[in-house]
Amino acid sequence: MSSSAKTPSGYSFRQGTVAELQAHHSKYSGWVIISISILAIVFSIRTVLEAFVKRLEINHKAYLFEYGKPPKHFLDWQIISSAIKPSDFLVFLSMGSAVAFGIAIYKLSEYLIARSYTKDKVWFVEYEKQIVGWAFIVVKSNYNILSNIYIEPKHRSQGVGSQLLWHCLENLSLPVYLIYIPYLKSFYERFGFVSLPNDEKPRELKFSPLPAMVILQPPIPISEHKSTSFPLPPGISIRPFQNFQEQWQIYQTFWQRQRFRKSLIYIATIITALAGGSFVVISLTGIIIKELLGLTWLAEFDYSVLDLPVSGIAIALWLISLFFILNRFIFKWQELLIEKDNRPIGYIHFGKYNNYSMLFNLHIEAQYQPQEMTKLILARIQPQITLPLYCLGWRRDKQFYNGLGFISAHRQELPLEFRIIQFSEQVYFKLTSQAATNIFNQLPETITAISAHQTVHPPNLPVKKSRDRKWFLIGDVVIFLVIYMLTPLWQIPQIYANSQPQTPKQDISANQPAIPAWKIPEHIGVLAIAPDNQTLISGNWDNKIQVWDINKKSLQQTLNVFSGKIQSIAVSPDNQNLVVGTSTGVIQKWDYKSGTLNKTFYPAHLGEVKALNISADAQILVTGSPNDPTVKVWNLADGNLLQKVNSRGYVFALATSKDNQNLYIASLGGVKIWDLRQQKFVQSWAAHSREVEVIALSPDGKFIVTGGSDRQDLSTIWMVKVWDAQTLKLLKTLPGSSTFLTSLTVTPDSQTIIFNDCCSTNLWNWQNNKYISSVDGLKHNAVLTPDSLNLIGAASDRQTITIKDLNSILQLKTNQ
Repeated sequence: MSSSAKTPSGYSFRQGTVAELQAHHSKYSGWVIISISILAIVFSIRTVLEAFVKRLEINHKAYLFEYGKPPKHFLDWQIISSAIKPSDFLVFLSMGSAVAFGIAIYKLSEYLIARSYTKDKVWFVEYEKQIVGWAFIVVKSNYNILSNIYIEPKHRSQGVGSQLLWHCLENLSLPVYLIYIPYLKSFYERFGFVSLPNDEKPRELKFSPLPAMVILQPPIPISEHKSTSFPLPPGISIRPFQNFQEQWQIYQTFWQRQRFRKSLIYIATIITALAGGSFVVISLTGIIIKELLGLTWLAEFDYSVLDLPVSGIAIALWLISLFFILNRFIFKWQELLIEKDNRPIGYIHFGKYNNYSMLFNLHIEAQYQPQEMTKLILARIQPQITLPLYCLGWRRDKQFYNGLGFISAHRQELPLEFRIIQFSEQVYFKLTSQAATNIFNQLPETITAISAHQTVHPPNLPVKKSRDRKWFLIGDVVIFLVIYMLTPLWQIPQIYANSQPQTPKQDISANQPAIPAWKIPEHIGVLAIAPDNQTLISGNWDNKIQVWDINKKSLQQTLNVFSGKIQSIAVSPDNQNLVVGTSTGVIQKWDYKSGTLNKTFYPAHLGEVKALNISADAQILVTGSPNDPTVKVWNLADGNLLQKVNSRGYVFALATSKDNQNLYIASLGGVKIWDLRQQKFVQSWAAHSREVEVIALSPDGKFIVTGGSDRQDLSTIWMVKVWDAQTLKLLKTLPGSSTFLTSLTVTPDSQTIIFNDCCSTNLWNWQNNKYISSVDGLKHNAVLTPDSLNLIGAASDRQTITIKDLNSILQLKTNQ
């Protein structure tokens, strides 16, 4: 069986292997790997710099609070070195490992694919010993699948694709199945392929949205194909774009032409309207469903961007709809370039659909016989379109389109794309089968007229090609990546400016009585006060817990914890147990009076336990970790794990309601409410745009107080916010805390909020909007005694325990 058709000059066809096809593709994979590696390095450096700048800011604030003055030098080496952590190098190691793992997976997949496709066939077409196209055939026991056929754009429209397909089918057993892009249907039909119903597709093609075809009889030789082409006038060529760069250059060449520019803007407007409209509809639908059906769990997927709440579900559905919108436009589009003597003189942009086609843009330079050249183009694309062909035109071009055989189209019959937006200057036409036939019949006269016409090419028409365009674009990308990578460093001057001596909002130290205090030999890490108001418990940096008598200022007990550094402590409301959380994820229960370890909770967390909360009835313990997206609910008495909550984010703080029903989980960007009885999430909200570091409930249960970080004007600001417990409406905000927050407490009257940042204790009467900052003597870990009379904390040296009368502090503020 022979094709009886002449092979295009300069081309050769041969059978190859899958490994050879992979080797051809791998020429580009090296650049892909290099690009991914560069992006990984950029993201790693930016991540490390963000963490470094954040630590540097904390260190500058701490220095200012400790010494009352900024460092002598802007780039003080002691402060800079303390902001560098060994964990920073783990970021590079992790990213490098991820890239290496990805490369290994890629190479392994290449090897497995080569082994699994040993029976399959690959045909190559070469031009000047370079591969310019291929066809891939999957061989099954009873049938074959033409998986892919590709010809490089600049080698199309020369019969190369037909010859390649013929070589594939010539010695291939039937049937052969394939899926196709609609405008190629006529191409496959010339060989004898017929349409295939979806229910008859082989299992490999069933999930493809594209239509399928099958050939059951020997293929029709190329010499017997019904001719759908015709000779073009001398010097005229109609072809696809070779690459995106050429397409972009042609756009630049024709952009100054009003007709061309308006059509492209209209197409972009349609796509924008469809994309924007679908987002609005999906968002509103999601809001209505959430409100009417009470599906509060949908809020679990919400997040905040620049302090604006964004629905994760809506974004996901919108991306799916956007795929279908772009699929309808892009996958069905064709763009062809018209050249005369290798100069671009015109452009056509059209799309083929099931029952019609659309002409989006048609442009011919005025000096090149637009009427005759358009007839030639319409005749050329007839095999690739389905009539009627609807056209978007401009009112002043009505006579031009009528001369081609187009007739006016009613708005009701237009495709959806053309009905979305209509401008006053637009007129819609359609080309019917009869008009298309007339154009084809008049083709000889058209070709004669074009051939006889002599055109003097203008000197400025050829596309100006820039030799350095590629390197210019690469340079732009490099500059963008460098700027993106180093952006966090721009905050350093602002950090230094903010760490200059400032007048405090209120200095209350001069008017206060002497501070009851005593000094201890160990550095204080965490503090807690027992319900008896007489016992102070401190955890130091040497993994020791010390129990102090507040009145006698004497050490009563020392507990040695050997399971990591102490991160958190909590005393049960019944004054019987002390719970300790460590840096290794271990949780222990102690009888702090006798110094006995009663229980170690298991299974532990994956990292440091900083969130501990004991219920008001002393029955339940809740724990969380900023290294582990899991909250664990324990029976405090026997240590049994009652519930394991997937918080879908790392946990920074916890709080429980007085009735022990609701658990409030503070994590990155929001607070989630877990019903302990029904064991399900009932609500969530974006309290802060970044970490919610601390959380507390007012004693009357009417308010929720959160503290955390928010992004404002490309910088991070720590804030304390008060929310209505029922409606979750934001009631008041205190912005501008110096640095990260470590604890938060609400006084019994629910009016005053006490919170600690890295280096100071602050009080805020949020209802009267009165604020006291940097209470003298209380710099770290200040806690409110259970009787709400005193504040006890550590001074700047972390070794002096200070006791302050709360009423005295508040009274001084009131009198000033």
